[in-house]
Amino acid sequence: MGGGLKYAISDRIRIGLEIGLRKLFNDYLDDVSKFYPDPNDLLAGRGQLSVDMSYRGDELPDGDPAFPPKSIQRGNEKLKDWYYFTGLHLTFRLGNTNGVGTHMAKWSKKKYGCPAVPL
Repeated sequence: MGGGLKYAISDRIRIGLEIGLRKLFNDYLDDVSKFYPDPNDLLAGRGQLSVDMSYRGDELPDGDPAFPPKSIQRGNEKLKDWYYFTGLHLTFRLGNTNGVGTHMAKWSKKKYGCPAVPL
């Protein structure tokens, strides 16, 4: 889902704002699903950085510094991930227009398309 607005500042310059919302069909964008892993298994298989990134509650002011046990639920796999984005666009039209709108009239007379290929 998404939407946006575009405004013509002049014949050659346009500004636009776009907002989009995307639903994913998995729960792994943020790596929070099911249960916490065993930190020793994670350390052996993926290294210390994986252990550090797997639990970041110790970075919060009131967070627990201890890594949660393997049996503690980490997230709800039935709630799939979503993300959103925004964009601000500035568009410039290049080339000589010879006045307002005349360049489009010239282009519309030309025939563009796929070239004919003899069989």
